[in-house]
Amino acid sequence: MAKILVVDDESDLRGQLKWAAEGTGREVIEADNGKQAIKLIQEHNFDLVITDLKMETESIGLDVLKAAKEKDILTQVIVITAYGTPAISVDAMRLGAFDYLERSAPGTESLEMIRLKVPLALDYRNAKQKEMRMK
Repeated sequence: MAKILVVDDESDLRGQLKWAAEGTGREVIEADNGKQAIKLIQEHNFDLVITDLKMETESIGLDVLKAAKEKDILTQVIVITAYGTPAISVDAMRLGAFDYLERSAPGTESLEMIRLKVPLALDYRNAKQKEMRMK
């Protein structure tokens, strides 16, 4: 079973993201800040990380992304934010994010997008793993 880490400092949003990811039939672990997320990433193997961009500092979501990619280049990361800018989205993608989603407000459209993106990210990870084994 795939293991997913959901990171957000707002408990309501984190709970909604966890609910959306669990709805895809995966094991989901929560972190309520970037530092906790980075510690969990160092201690466990995650197939996918879903992280808010702006938590206790402006770039903490990107720090979570970097930590996930340093631990395992195949870990897929979806960055979510309500404070997006083109420059930050470019940075996230350059650092290896699978996707960068802007949410206008907590709502069903963001959650449905997560439900759609989770299987896509995990399928991409599996394809990359197979590709690496064949080399």
